[in-house]
Amino acid sequence: MPQHYTKPFYIFFLIMPMGISQGFVTVTLPFMLTQNGFSVALTAGIVAIGISANLWRFVWGPIVDLSLSLHKWYWLGMSASIASLLLICSIPFTIKGETLLSVIVFISQVAATIALLPLNGIMAKQIHENKKGEASGW
Repeated sequence: MPQHYTKPFYIFFLIMPMGISQGFVTVTLPFMLTQNGFSVALTAGIVAIGISANLWRFVWGPIVDLSLSLHKWYWLGMSASIASLLLICSIPFTIKGETLLSVIVFISQVAATIALLPLNGIMAKQIHENKKGEASGW
């Protein structure tokens, strides 16, 4: 039975939510925080905590590779990413809530990286060999 391959262009749509999540944390959230009285330094600290999730991917990468299916991890990461971004938007932006906000921002970026990790495996298994470079470009 011949294997069915995915078109590389579809990777764009699968990775877009991770880009939206990271874009929200690095562009929209700082604007909203500074408009609500957060200092630039405090805002930068919150964003840095969120982005630091990328540094820790090597910790949860093996867990993703060795446990549930890639599709399940993708949807788990997507669900957690959506939920955490909605949570960020629903809490009031006050200086007193800075710690809670930092934790939620970090969780949102962990969730985004968990959604990103299985995409590499999906590309390795579902993209035709001569189209993998194109898929990586998307």
